[in-house]
Amino acid sequence: MIPIPIGKKYTATVTGSVMKGVVCEQCKLEYVYTLTRQAQGEGTSLLGLNDGGAERRASDAANTVLKKILDRAQDPVPCPGCGWYQESMIAIVRRARRGWMRRLATVSGVLGFLAGCLAFATFMSRPASGWDASHSQTESVFVCLAILSGLLLGSAIGLPLLRYYSCRQFDPNLEDVELHKKLGQARAISVEEFLERRKREASRVLAENQAALETYHRGQGK
Repeated sequence: MIPIPIGKKYTATVTGSVMKGVVCEQCKLEYVYTLTRQAQGEGTSLLGLNDGGAERRASDAANTVLKKILDRAQDPVPCPGCGWYQESMIAIVRRARRGWMRRLATVSGVLGFLAGCLAFATFMSRPASGWDASHSQTESVFVCLAILSGLLLGSAIGLPLLRYYSCRQFDPNLEDVELHKKLGQARAISVEEFLERRKREASRVLAENQAALETYHRGQGK
């Protein structure tokens, strides 16, 4: 049977940034930070008849998804003035906390399953009459594998639960305020400072344009 190509799929990846404004719940400082996200979109060219259109559709889809993400997303950026994490940011901080426990639980689950398979295979290979003194070493291997499998599988279940309950009680605003201020100042600035920077940048660009225009007129005068 000869395969018939139905179409060609194109994928586009776009990255974008937007300024997010925040009003601190603690000190009422208005500050902004840059939020950056990435998104993908797909487009299909049926029978390869419109590859260019498929590429454009993939790009348009990626930009549409990116806009939605940028509108809804936020980063946990504490206030640069007082170091306070806003209420809506605390859940994000909690989700990112102790990620190693989640990864360790995944590894434990995989290793526990493998150890369980080996234990089962060892048990099924026993003689019909059961293990006797001549198979004591094999029996010991089975017992060790079974215990190891139980411990690993127990960790795979227990670690996520432990992480959930410990993170649920975690409040980042009870930690080092000065450290949070530094984190905030590395990512954010006050709206007042932001507007002042924009004003200085606009003045600089205007001065450069005026200088270029004067240079042009002098050249025309010669």
